[in-house]
Amino acid sequence: MRDFLDEILPARLKARPLLKDVVTTSLFAIGGRVLGLLIPFFIAFWFGASGETDVFFLVYTLVYLVSFVLGDTMGEILIPYFSDIRVKGGNAAVQVGRFFVFGGVSSALLVALLYVIARRFLPLLVPFSERQLSLTFAILGEMAPMVVILFWCNILMAFLNAAKRFALPAFSPAIRSTVTILLIYALKGKLGIHSVALAFVVGETVRLVVLFWRTYLVEGFPLARDAFMWDSGIFRVATTAFFQSGAKVLGTINSTVDRVMASWLVVGSVSILYYSDRLEMVATLLLAAGTMNVVVSYWSERFSKEGLDRLLKDVKKTGWAMGLVSLGVALVFAIFSKPIVRLVLGHGAMSREVLEPIRWTLVCYLAGFPFKMVNSILVRTYIVLQRTRILLLQASVSVFLNVIFNLVFMKYLGVAGLALSTSSISALSLGFWIWSLWYLRKNSSGEMARG
Repeated sequence: MRDFLDEILPARLKARPLLKDVVTTSLFAIGGRVLGLLIPFFIAFWFGASGETDVFFLVYTLVYLVSFVLGDTMGEILIPYFSDIRVKGGNAAVQVGRFFVFGGVSSALLVALLYVIARRFLPLLVPFSERQLSLTFAILGEMAPMVVILFWCNILMAFLNAAKRFALPAFSPAIRSTVTILLIYALKGKLGIHSVALAFVVGETVRLVVLFWRTYLVEGFPLARDAFMWDSGIFRVATTAFFQSGAKVLGTINSTVDRVMASWLVVGSVSILYYSDRLEMVATLLLAAGTMNVVVSYWSERFSKEGLDRLLKDVKKTGWAMGLVSLGVALVFAIFSKPIVRLVLGHGAMSREVLEPIRWTLVCYLAGFPFKMVNSILVRTYIVLQRTRILLLQASVSVFLNVIFNLVFMKYLGVAGLALSTSSISALSLGFWIWSLWYLRKNSSGEMARG
C-alpha cells in the first residue's frame, strides 16, 4: 500500500520527506481511525442513549484517560529515545522489551490502585442509581486490562515510528475497530452492554499482537533475557515524561469532568455529550491524524541542526496553515451539522428527540475547533524543546477554568454549555501559547546578544 502511495504522489511532494511522510501517514491514519470513530454510532444504533450507555461512556472515558496519559506520553517521549539508540548502532529492541516488562508491571499496579480509589470515591461524584453503580464497577473491571494493553501498544508504535515504519502504527486502529465492531454485533444479544467492553479489550489485544509481530520483523524479538534486566535509561525517560504526563492528566481530565458534570443533568446527557464529541473528532481526524509524531520527529532533527529560530519558523508556518484550514472545516461542519447528525445518528434505537441537543452541542464544540487545532501545533514546540513544565502549568489553569465555565454555561445551555466551556478554554489557551512563544523568542534573542 505504501509503495502504491509513493507511486501516485507528485515528484515535488516526494522531494520533501517531511511533507511526504505527513501526507502518507495521514492517509493511513485516517483509514485506521475512521472505523474507530464509527464505533460510538454503532453503539447508538444498537443501544440508543440510556442509563446503560451513560455508564459505559463514563467508564470508557476513565479507562482512556489513564491509557492516554500513560501510553501516549511515553509514546511521544520514546520516539527520540529509540531514534538515538538506532543512530548510534544499538539494538532498540532490547529497550523496547525493558519498557514492555517494567512499564507493564508498573501500569498494572497503577490500574489496580485506581480501581480501588474509583470504588471508594466514584459514588460520591456520580449520582447514578444502585443498579447503574453496580454496572459501572462491573464494566470498569472488564475494561481495566485495556490500560496495560494500550501502554504496550504505544511502546511498540513509538519504536516503529522511530524506525520510520509509520504505516502500521497509523493504520493499526482499524484492526482494533474491525474486531470490536464484529464482536459487539455478535454478542450484543447475549451480553448486552457488556459485549461492548469485551469487544474493546479483545480488539486491542489483536492490535497488540500485530504490532509485536511487526517489531520482531524489524529488529528482533523484544522479550529476550535482557528485557528483564533493569536499565537506568528507563528512569531517565520516565523523569523526562513526568511533567508532560502531569499536563496530560490535567488536560485530559477535563473530558472526565465534563462527563461527570453531564451526569448531573437529565438522563442521557453523558451520551449526548459523547456522541457530539465523537462527531467533532471526525473533523480532528481529517486534519491531525498521523501527523504529530512525524512532525515531532522532523522538528527535533531540524532543531538539533539549525537551532531555535528554524524551529519557530516551522511552528509559525504550520500554525497559520492549520488555523486557516481548521476554520474552514469548522464552518463546513457547523453549516451542515443538522444533516450530518441525522445521517450518522438518526437511526435504530436513537430517539429523534435527542438529535437536536446533539447538533447544538456539536456546534458549540466546533466554535473552539480552530483554536484547539492550532494549540496542538504550538504545544509540540515545547515537546521538541523538552520544556514540559510549562505544559503542566497551562493544564493546571485550564482544569480550574473549565470547572468554573462549566458551572456557568451549563446553567443556561445545559449539556451544550459543557461543549462551549471547552471551546472557551481552547481560545484562552491559544492566547497563552502565542504569548509564551513570543516570550521564548525574546529571551533567546537577548541571550544570544549577550553571548
